[in-house]
Amino acid sequence: MMTSIPSPTAADARHVSRRHVLFGLGILAAGAGLARPALAALPAEDVQRVEAYLNGLTTLEARFTQINPNGSTSRGLLFMRRPDALRLQYDRPSRVLMIASEGRLTYSDPAMNQQTSLSVEDTPLSILLRPRIDLDEGVRVTDMLRQNDELQLRVVPTSAKVQGSLTLVFGDRPFELRRWAVVDAQGLVTQVMLEQVQTGVELDEQIFRFRNPKIWGPNANALP
Repeated sequence: MMTSIPSPTAADARHVSRRHVLFGLGILAAGAGLARPALAALPAEDVQRVEAYLNGLTTLEARFTQINPNGSTSRGLLFMRRPDALRLQYDRPSRVLMIASEGRLTYSDPAMNQQTSLSVEDTPLSILLRPRIDLDEGVRVTDMLRQNDELQLRVVPTSAKVQGSLTLVFGDRPFELRRWAVVDAQGLVTQVMLEQVQTGVELDEQIFRFRNPKIWGPNANALP
């Protein structure tokens, strides 16, 4: 039976660690593989509703609150342009930035002198950036739960490169993505809650272009 992912609350954290950011995007949901139960008879209407909503998204802008496994909280701005771009920018004093574009995802923390790049397809959240989202391709829907006017849907990537599970939580009135949760092999949960969600907004192309701060300077990736 699927365990409900509660609406998160926690205390603020002063520093956003690389591990917490990568957990939030489902990149570190690795280790011993999670059990992958057989697909139960899930309501086709709900699955189709989720697919239609995600495929209908062109752009999305929101504030986010990330609840880390240790209970600390990080906040920032999320920008998404389907089907190929995403940006998470954490609030000051953090300088952490995550940009996905043209199939690559780049993590940058100038304060810690850290920069990492990997394929978007190696992350569970790649499901949100596919040209066409089909919950029968590349992922398996393992559980679905309706609770308190919310629909929770857990998906497990079929790729051996990506381990862990991703739970997407949708509000019913109106039907929209409210938050997601990543569960790692040890059962640790990282949640990302969306607020002030706007869809169909104009987003500047520059938002999704990453420039190396070592070359372009400390403000190379500032919002336009």
